Amino acid sequence: MKIIFQKVISEEGSSFALLDKRARQFRGSYHFHPEYEITLIIEGSGVRLVGDNISDFTPGDLVLLGANLPHQFVSDTGVKPARAFVIQFSEASLGRVLEQLPEMNGVARLLDESVRGIAFGRDTSTRAQQILRRLFRCEGLPRLVCFLELLHILATAAKDKRAICSPGYHPNADAHENHKINRALNFIHERLEERITLPEMAEFLNVACATCNRMFRKSLGKSFKKFLIEVRISHASKLLMETDCTVLDIANQCGFVNLSNFNRYFKRLKRKTPRDFRRAVLQNGKTRESG
Repeated sequence: MKIIFQKVISEEGSSFALLDKRARQFRGSYHFHPEYEITLIIEGSGVRLVGDNISDFTPGDLVLLGANLPHQFVSDTGVKPARAFVIQFSEASLGRVLEQLPEMNGVARLLDESVRGIAFGRDTSTRAQQILRRLFRCEGLPRLVCFLELLHILATAAKDKRAICSPGYHPNADAHENHKINRALNFIHERLEERITLPEMAEFLNVACATCNRMFRKSLGKSFKKFLIEVRISHASKLLMETDCTVLDIANQCGFVNLSNFNRYFKRLKRKTPRDFRRAVLQNGKTRESG
């Protein structure tokens, strides 16, 4: 799918769009839209790209994305189904409520903060999921009340949220360049196990190497090389958590031909060696089981 700008259409009789997205895998484009978006992952796992941030997503992940903030969800390969509850709404849909009702001050601040995207913790996610399930059963005014209740929960989650993008990130809505970036992202996701160089990517996009790097920095906030490494390490961390493959096998599956380079980059991004990372995950799992 090559569409960059996404047109959001609200359901008739509703001031916002409510979607129950189901697919064998999430393989959407890197896209943006002027509406705010709340996404709760119900099933599936993979990589979430928001602005200049690359993170894993798993069931229970909850994010609020600001207007025109580029994003993409890419499922892991496999047969597991993917499902997400999504709400898309514009600031205009709230009318003058944000300005005239002091009770909405917290929501107004929340929307201002969402310019960098917001990821919420599990406590907030659990509460939000209960409301979202009610939303699908409601219509008319009761649905609007549920929606406002959801916004209130997100706005009051002071210690259970974090910004997704870096402080210096600014969304870029250049449709022509984002179309090329979307092609580049598809190229990377489809060839994650292969060696990919900047000249190869530039040739694929039919641009000069310097132009290719500039496009990545402008659209994603980082160079082609840095972005590629972060995607590979993100995938490697998931394999370390979910499989029994050796560190060497995982390095190869993620496109690293040199084990020492893999270990160095992994420690730089995750602050642990791959083995220590896996050990910490296993220990955390045992702690939860005994708790």
